[in-house]
Amino acid sequence: MSNTLANFPNNGNELHRDIELAKEIERNLDGMLYYLRRQLNLALSYPELCVELGIESQKDFIHYSTAFSNFERIGDLDANIMIEIKEMLEEKMEILWPNLEYFEDYYKTAHQTVFDALDGRKDRDKRLKVVLGKYTGWKSYDDLFEKRKRVINWIDQQSVGRVVRHLTRLSDIIWGIPGSASNICEAWYNMDRKYWKEGKG
Repeated sequence: MSNTLANFPNNGNELHRDIELAKEIERNLDGMLYYLRRQLNLALSYPELCVELGIESQKDFIHYSTAFSNFERIGDLDANIMIEIKEMLEEKMEILWPNLEYFEDYYKTAHQTVFDALDGRKDRDKRLKVVLGKYTGWKSYDDLFEKRKRVINWIDQQSVGRVVRHLTRLSDIIWGIPGSASNICEAWYNMDRKYWKEGKG
């Protein structure tokens, strides 16, 4: 899940590179999450492992599981985005590329929520920014919701059915990214109970 992934491919060569990158990241992420889940399962049987893993309470396991599942989901979404664009190229839709700047901006902004979710485990401000973004139309993320509306309006101007189907799927896949990032930050927030105790939650 690196910054490199949040680059919208502008031609076939870039697309091939990003598809391979997305697949590699998805494989690495799946492997990492498998390992982490095994550690959590071991800690359920051997509570002393919680200290080694930096887990304050076994009650947090459900929140870690939620975060892991959503990171996995984001990896799947990124791979699906690249596959969708690949299918568009294979169907000779290159004519669309000069007009895909709406998608590129939308895509990059959606990914910023993921980067903030990664930092959000320790950075409370970023964590709250993502969580609140979900309930305020993502205004704190350069009006992500408005960017989605611009994308949808542009799709509505297309007249070829297969083009509309591909673009709609692409738009919907990207929209799943900030939702998963918010789920991750809600898990981090639920684990950080000291803010509740101090009345800062």
